Amino acid sequence: LTVNKEVLNIKDTILIEVNVKNTGKRMGKEIVQIYVSNLSSRLPTPLKELKAFEKVSLNPGEEKTVVFEIVVSELAQFDIKKGWVVESGEYDIIAAKSSADICLKKRIKILSDNSSATVYNEKTSFRMLSKDQKIRHLVMEIIDEFKDIVLSSDGSGTLICDQCEDEINMFVSPSSLVIASNGRFSYQRKNEFMKKITEVLLTNGIQE
Repeated sequence: LTVNKEVLNIKDTILIEVNVKNTGKRMGKEIVQIYVSNLSSRLPTPLKELKAFEKVSLNPGEEKTVVFEIVVSELAQFDIKKGWVVESGEYDIIAAKSSADICLKKRIKILSDNSSATVYNEKTSFRMLSKDQKIRHLVMEIIDEFKDIVLSSDGSGTLICDQCEDEINMFVSPSSLVIASNGRFSYQRKNEFMKKITEVLLTNGIQE
């Protein structure tokens, strides 16, 4: 397991590479899972959180490198006083077959000059994201495509007005949409979406 950087900041993306080899005599399949563990959080956090996974098929003796990207802002946790924050400290990047079957670990450090700066992450609702005019056009593209899931209207699939955020289901986020859409909105696409909105926010000044 390798990462592109061992010390990162809130603007970075973690590039993770995992080598997988079939040492058996038959074709095999494996689901490579990536978890992240915040080792020094001052907030109540899970022991580890699943951030990405990919199914790999390998012929006997075949080896593949599986690549994952995680935007650092997606590591934010909710602080009841400050909102979503990315904490400075050490994190473990974990490659596993399941939550109980850990194969490899790599430790990284995140340096956040302003660890209390509010950021959006994959658990931020589309309703909240849509209120930020800097990224609204990107959010509305997803809402329009998955209107049957994201909109909590009468099912007509349209917003009554362009500013009617109340019609957007407050419980649907990029993370939950992956599950609710049965994979139509994939983990890879979710990560690409989060990377894109983060880049826009950092270019225009991250939200207050």
